[in-house]
Amino acid sequence: MKTSLYTQEFIRQLDQEMPNYLSGLYLRGSIVRGEGGTGDVDLIVVGEQDDGLSVPTIFNGNIPINPTYKTTEQLDDIYRISPRSWEMLTDIVPIRQDGQVEMVIQKRREWLKSACLGLYISYLHTEHEWVMANPIPKSNEYDSHKTTAGSRRSIMRTIFTLKCLQPEAFDIVNTEMSIEYFQSKHMLPESYLEDYYSIMAMLKDIRANHATDEGEWQRVTQNLERVNSSIMREGNQEAESHLLDSELASSLQRARLDDLSHVDIGELIQSFSSYASHEEWLLLFSLAVNPSINDEQLSILSDRLVDSESYKDIHRAIVHHR
Repeated sequence: MKTSLYTQEFIRQLDQEMPNYLSGLYLRGSIVRGEGGTGDVDLIVVGEQDDGLSVPTIFNGNIPINPTYKTTEQLDDIYRISPRSWEMLTDIVPIRQDGQVEMVIQKRREWLKSACLGLYISYLHTEHEWVMANPIPKSNEYDSHKTTAGSRRSIMRTIFTLKCLQPEAFDIVNTEMSIEYFQSKHMLPESYLEDYYSIMAMLKDIRANHATDEGEWQRVTQNLERVNSSIMREGNQEAESHLLDSELASSLQRARLDDLSHVDIGELIQSFSSYASHEEWLLLFSLAVNPSINDEQLSILSDRLVDSESYKDIHRAIVHHR
């Protein structure tokens, strides 16, 4: 996978600071994608925290470490069920390899590329439409800015969508390299990379509590969001027309009806149970973020959800919807 020298050096330093007994350790997120201005370090530690596994809480003196402890089986289960987790298949690299985890990641990455690209595009489009219409309150200014239209999260969804349309680009992990690749394919305008640099520089200032030009922020994010929304809309049309099974596409349309008030939600949810787990997940997520669903229907949906981490993002959507 193609990562930047910045990422490779970060991995080398992390490896030196981690306890020797940790044999399965993976880095994921913005550092892997080479997006500067690091605020924290996202780690996946292979194993159970109850087994005595632990990692330092701070890196390089002031960077918080956010570890997630997962067994190989738990990782595979999350990848198998939740399309929300699939971004971890595009931006995860080993600090210390675990043979079984490597097999899981490779297996699920190939499965995504061969059988699930249309479904992933559909998920990205659904999430984007929901978040843009219903911003999730954040605890600080930086997180609020990075999730707004045209900002970092929106750019990520756009890059992931383009990778689904051009699967040969999946091995390009670095965001800057990805943008350059898609510009070379005339899938992104020439201005996109410069606007990306501007957004990342302003986000770095915001994280450091420095003032930023709100007029410039609005100008650049609007430029980027015009491109992002167009790509995701067209990508979703391509997915529903050519990449998704027609029956699944029809069920997604039912989950996204403009008026669910007269729909028997219980019956609709039951009809989704015949699909594979990852397909059912997307159908249930689409219901949870449908703006026309009412509180009673949300309660029925919540009661039908399996109580596992694979469904936490649907539970979160229900809570936010209320």
